[in-house]
Amino acid sequence: MRESRNILVVLGLLAICGASRAVGAVNIVGGSNATSANNFTHYTVAVEIVIRVEGVASQNTCTGTIIDSSRVVTAAHCVGNFESGRIVFQLANVDNTWFGPTVRAITGLPKVEPGYLGDNSLYNPLQDDNDVSVVTFSGGLPAGFSPANFLASKDELLQKAVVGSAVMIVGYGTTFDPFNSDTPPDGNTLRFTTGPLTDYTDGQGNFTVRNEGHSACEGDSGGPAIITLDGVEYVIGVLSRAVCGSSSRYSAVYSSAL
Repeated sequence: MRESRNILVVLGLLAICGASRAVGAVNIVGGSNATSANNFTHYTVAVEIVIRVEGVASQNTCTGTIIDSSRVVTAAHCVGNFESGRIVFQLANVDNTWFGPTVRAITGLPKVEPGYLGDNSLYNPLQDDNDVSVVTFSGGLPAGFSPANFLASKDELLQKAVVGSAVMIVGYGTTFDPFNSDTPPDGNTLRFTTGPLTDYTDGQGNFTVRNEGHSACEGDSGGPAIITLDGVEYVIGVLSRAVCGSSSRYSAVYSSAL
């Protein structure tokens, strides 16, 4: 999905979020299905958005990260032309079957990072910076879910998430580019893979994770980029774009911006 405005996310070339664009959220390529052993399953959710363009409604699915008991951060391009939406919570059992989902309605309009300049109706790779949005939901967190950890500031992120750091990328997207395949999309399963943080693209903290054969893909937009410091997982970015099977571009996220 790629629409609306208000807060932070990942980089790639021609792949973003949701189900309605060739440049969008993706399901992790070259990765593994999440299980109950993965801590990120407790703070990663699916974000389903109904959008309306020129009177026609459609639904997009992206990925998001729990900030607190009523907020989730996802990609700004996922919420463009927002009409309504919901957060979908699912957890893995110890036998790695899944229970749920539990659904919470999104309330109010998404809040978009002020620095996001993306066109809400047309993909523009030159306007992906600060591709971050915060959505609010009602009903509180279901049992088994908890907020993610974030670094305090951009300065701390740039200091600790250095080039070469191992990054885990997570999402509900597909495992291949559905726009270049005759096979139906295979999303709606939480998956993950890893790769090195290869570069920062500007002083705002937007960065790329590049690992040939391993990346985000269609439907992963808004999903978290995670590093581990002293045994603790920290979410440092939101997926903005991806080249399926090659690279993923993120917008940095940290507590002081949320």
